[in-house]
Amino acid sequence: MCLQCSSSCSSCINSMHCTGCIPQRTYLYQSSCLTICPLGFYQNIANWTCMACSSPCRTCTLYSTNCRSCLSPYLRVRTSVSTFSCISSCNPGYYTSSSSCSPCIFPCNTCNSSSTCLTCVDGTYLHISTSTCLLSCPSQTYLNNNTCISCTHPCDSCKNMNYCLSCRNGLYLH
Repeated sequence: MCLQCSSSCSSCINSMHCTGCIPQRTYLYQSSCLTICPLGFYQNIANWTCMACSSPCRTCTLYSTNCRSCLSPYLRVRTSVSTFSCISSCNPGYYTSSSSCSPCIFPCNTCNSSSTCLTCVDGTYLHISTSTCLLSCPSQTYLNNNTCISCTHPCDSCKNMNYCLSCRNGLYLH
C-alpha cells in the first residue's frame, strides 16, 4: 500500500521519516523538513539539507567553517574579507570585544581596547600616562624598557625617576 509523504517531504520512508525535502522551501534535518536549520547547522542549498557547522562555531553560514557566532568561551575573528572563524584567544594586535577579536590601532602590538595600548611594535615606545605608542618619548618622561615613564615633578627632562637633567620653567637645576 502506498501512503502519501508529509506535505514538506519530496520523498519518504513513511509519513514520519522524510528522505528528501521540497527544494527552495525546506531543508532535511534528522528525517524532518525544516524551514530554518537549528543552531549549529547551516542551510546547504546545494542539496537542501541542514549541515553541521564546524566546532566551535555556534552558527555558521554558507560553509561549515564560516562562523557567524561562536560557542563560549571562543572568540570570533575575521580570517578574510568575508569569512570568520572561532579561536580561543585573540592574536597579538587584537583585543577581546563583545565575544570577538577587534584590531588594535597601529602601532599598538597588544591592547585591551582599540586605543589603549599595552605594548608597542618595534621602533615605538609605550607612553604609560596615555597608553599610546610614540616614535619618541615626550618632555617630562624618560625611556625605560621601551616605555616612556613620567619624570618626578618638577623635572622637564630626566635620566630616570630620581635624576633631573633639566627643570620646568622658572626653576633651576641644583
